[in-house]
Amino acid sequence: MQGGGILFDTNITVSLEDYKIDEDAAAQGYDLMVAINLKQWREYGTKTIAISFPKAGEAPKATVENPRKGNAAAIGIGSAVVVNGRLHKSSYGEGPGKSLSNYMRKVNFINNKGSHPYHVTDMSGGWLGWVLTGDVTAAGG
Repeated sequence: MQGGGILFDTNITVSLEDYKIDEDAAAQGYDLMVAINLKQWREYGTKTIAISFPKAGEAPKATVENPRKGNAAAIGIGSAVVVNGRLHKSSYGEGPGKSLSNYMRKVNFINNKGSHPYHVTDMSGGWLGWVLTGDVTAAGG
């Protein structure tokens, strides 16, 4: 990377905390220099636990109910997933393309407002497309 930049994993969710734009045609041959400060964002949430009381002589059972739909809680940015469905150009289902069946991929973007909320890449980061929530399952799950 030119200019002494730092290489890092870009498959994380961040917020832009601050930026500064300087005009400097003499500095390293660039007209604009932009300094940015990013802050990593991590998902959080609560879980509801349902406890059923056993009958006499039985052991108690506890199950965890996740308030999110599908397997969304298990899948985040950077998650390895198995894709069974059609890729699309946008998270709103535009531009349907190739269909995948039992392909191991990686999630690099999530847009919960779109009808196809997960953007997947091949395992080395090459962009593929957006898929439906029901088209992805956590790898190994």
